[in-house]
Amino acid sequence: MNNKALFAVLTIVLIVCAFASLTLGRYGLGAAEIFSSLKSLLFGSPPSNEQAHAVITQIRLPRIAFAVLVGASLSAAGAVYQGLFKNPLVSPDILGVSSGAAVGASIAIILSLPVLYVSLMAFGFGLAAVFAVVFLSQLIARG
Repeated sequence: MNNKALFAVLTIVLIVCAFASLTLGRYGLGAAEIFSSLKSLLFGSPPSNEQAHAVITQIRLPRIAFAVLVGASLSAAGAVYQGLFKNPLVSPDILGVSSGAAVGASIAIILSLPVLYVSLMAFGFGLAAVFAVVFLSQLIARG
């Protein structure tokens, strides 16, 4: 199977999974309600069922959009790691990113910093771990 066909198949699978996730949840929705709500969202017409429209537009569509965004970001990060280190088996655990992020978050928690700073310190220490690994690998490569 060539790359274009594989991309088409995976895009169709993504669309089918996204539609299926619109139907799943505590408040069950049928295909007619989903299409009606999406039609009213796209064309500005009033929705036939306000509650279903609210569930779709305020809960399920953002959840799907963020899931797709996170998945794309993780795959891009993995591709960057593999390209940067020229190793198809590289992962954040092997590089020490996870450990660096854990150290940064631990320091922020010990200092009783707000949640935003905990996240920022985890990100910064994880990034510092990547830079340290790149720097050390270049030193070793030079001899």
